[in-house]
Amino acid sequence: NSEGDAIHRADQARSAYGQGGGGIDLGIISDGVDNRASAQASGDLPADGAGLTVLSNALGGDEGTAMLEIVHDLAPDAGLFFHDAGTNIIAFQTAIDNLVA
Repeated sequence: NSEGDAIHRADQARSAYGQGGGGIDLGIISDGVDNRASAQASGDLPADGAGLTVLSNALGGDEGTAMLEIVHDLAPDAGLFFHDAGTNIIAFQTAIDNLVA
C-alpha cells in the first residue's frame, strides 16, 4: 500500500463505510504502463481484463503504472482503465473520449 492510503485515511474510510470502490470505474491518462506485469505479479495491480483495462499504451513509459498503483491502493475494488496521453491535444482529447465511453 502507498503512504497516501494512510495519509488520506482511505483505509479507515473503506473500513468504516464498507466501500472499496466497487461499482466505480476510474480512468488514468499518462505516458504508459510498460512494466505493469511486475506490479500485477506482486499484487499491486489487478490483471488485465480482471480489474484493469488498458485502452492504449502506444507512447511507452511507466508513470501510468505508478499512478494506477496509487489509485488501486486507495480504491482496491474499483475498475481501472488506462489510456496514454498521446502526442498532441487532439490525441489527449481522444484519450478522454475513449475513457468516458
